[in-house]
Amino acid sequence: MYDYSLFIHRIRANLANGARPEQAVDIAVDQCLKEDILTDVLRVNRREVVQMFLEEYDEELHEKTLREEGREEGREEGRQMMELTRNLIRDNRLEELLKATEDEELRRNLIEEYGIDKQKKRI
Repeated sequence: MYDYSLFIHRIRANLANGARPEQAVDIAVDQCLKEDILTDVLRVNRREVVQMFLEEYDEELHEKTLREEGREEGREEGRQMMELTRNLIRDNRLEELLKATEDEELRRNLIEEYGIDKQKKRI
């Protein structure tokens, strides 16, 4: 387990130094072979180890991207709701504001009514 963590640490260090993912893994494999780390596995299964890491790396990157997109959508929804709240308070439509917190269709209609979804981001 310790050897595996050293291997992963080397890959991450190579990535941090600007290596592309495939290069980072290849360099880490070479380093580990020179230092007698995971040599039994890496000599026999080098290609599979590289491929497995690259697939995992792509999944991690993909998941991170999805999370960031989700955060961005949440920020946009929050921005829209904040703008809707300002407009409804300004127009003294407090009952509709309260209902809009629970009724998604009403909220969408009000956002459209005020043209909020077409406004540029301010935050």
